[in-house]
Amino acid sequence: MNKILKIKEICIFQDEKTKFDFHIWILPRYDWMDKIGHQPIKEIPSLKEILKYARKNMKTSKNITAVKNAAKKVKKYLVQ
Repeated sequence: MNKILKIKEICIFQDEKTKFDFHIWILPRYDWMDKIGHQPIKEIPSLKEILKYARKNMKTSKNITAVKNAAKKVKKYLVQ
């Protein structure tokens, strides 16, 4: 992600709810995240606040398109 998207820092979370269901979240670190919550991003309460803020304030067509384009770039890099 650093090479392809110029992202300097990410956090990776693994969430297992059942033996058949798990999710891995890759969350890039942005400056705006420092203003949310009082804990490091690696702490779950801080993550919940960041996701809540992002859902409310960052869900624009421009940002969604940027995320889709970033995913395409990473996928292309991984399947080379």
